[in-house]
Amino acid sequence: MAEDEVVARRRAADRIATVAALIAFVLIAAGVVGSLSGVAGSALRNGADYACLKDSAVTPEFEGDHLPESVSAEGAWSLVPIGVECAFIATDTGERVIMHPSPWPSLLIVGGALIGCFTGILSRRRRRFEALRAID
Repeated sequence: MAEDEVVARRRAADRIATVAALIAFVLIAAGVVGSLSGVAGSALRNGADYACLKDSAVTPEFEGDHLPESVSAEGAWSLVPIGVECAFIATDTGERVIMHPSPWPSLLIVGGALIGCFTGILSRRRRRFEALRAID
């Protein structure tokens, strides 16, 4: 291979690694923003219980007719999937309805991390291979 071809291949590989790293960063950032939007953002400011009771866009559906005043809420942070998990409790019957956070933010974060790790491993391996090849 000519020296020009080697340089061109290196530049192309560096561009691909840069694009993959940017994609990984965007996916992780989108996952973090998605996990902190909605109820989770309110939970950071006011606490998980308050966020579930006052800021949840989801109305729990209980069996029978329950007025909103007869419902209490408990909120807790969840790591998998990342976000706030809300448990709505009918105070007169004790019935519980649990609302889990969306799995999409967690999937975006994991996908971005996998792409970043894969890109880093391939980039490091390629550089190591080139260094060994230069010694020969």
